[in-house]
Amino acid sequence: MQTFFLKSDLYEVILNTMNGKLVSNAPVWHQDSSAVTVVMASAGYPGSYKKGVEITGLSQVQDSGLQVFHAGTALKEGGVVSSGGRVLTVTPGGTAEV
Repeated sequence: MQTFFLKSDLYEVILNTMNGKLVSNAPVWHQDSSAVTVVMASAGYPGSYKKGVEITGLSQVQDSGLQVFHAGTALKEGGVVSSGGRVLTVTPGGTAEV
């Protein structure tokens, strides 16, 4: 399974973005790749929501080939807890079948 869709050097993409040169130096992507990202939000978001809720099962998710990106998380007593409204995003990757 292809999990990295960007062929270009990420540093160069960021540098070109910062210097306003991204239009003339567009990133190159692997062909026939696709991804879907699911946002895991706190109950009640975007209104009031609880912080400090323990998050479990992250190692099992990553073992299954999914990428987990942390946004509203924090470390507390050796564990991961929620600290914001949009807590995690989970992204599988693969080759598009047409």
